[in-house]
Amino acid sequence: MAWIMAFAASLPPFAVSIALAIRRGYGSARYFMGGAVATALAWLPFLACAYAPRHLLRLGPMLALAGLAAGGACWLVLKSAHDEDTVPAF
Repeated sequence: MAWIMAFAASLPPFAVSIALAIRRGYGSARYFMGGAVATALAWLPFLACAYAPRHLLRLGPMLALAGLAAGGACWLVLKSAHDEDTVPAF
């Protein structure tokens, strides 16, 4: 249930950050990943209240990791829309 709550609550700020990135031409991976992690961690107290405060230590790393994944995926999708090469170089 915590993941559904976090996903639903993070959609509006994430949509605003994507619109801002497109409008202003932001393309940095740090912008997307940092914003996604900050958004995920901002909801941490509310999610902990839904369960118990002792879950803060367990939910924090999971939400930060989910933010990194969401920000990285968004950056790759927006980057691939502008680049010829859609496969990132590893």
